[in-house]
Amino acid sequence: QSDLICDGIGYPVGLVMGEETVVLDFPKRIVREPIDGEGKYRYGFRIAPELVRTVLRDDEPDWVNTIFLSTRFTAWRIGGYNEFLYTFFKC
Repeated sequence: QSDLICDGIGYPVGLVMGEETVVLDFPKRIVREPIDGEGKYRYGFRIAPELVRTVLRDDEPDWVNTIFLSTRFTAWRIGGYNEFLYTFFKC
């Protein structure tokens, strides 16, 4: 099922947390640092680092309810809504 989700997302996703950016590279199935000259990600989120630390510390399984429904983030996308991306954050 993870292959289906990764293929459904199909692009790297940027997570900007304060001064740090982490890339969820779904096509390569890795988490990595940004690559110089990579440009803007098709999907991205800017989330306060302390909020991310809290959900990681608490082993929160559902980021959609904890972070996204709190509306304490900003997001961008190029193109349409991707249900697979939000499914990933609920897993």
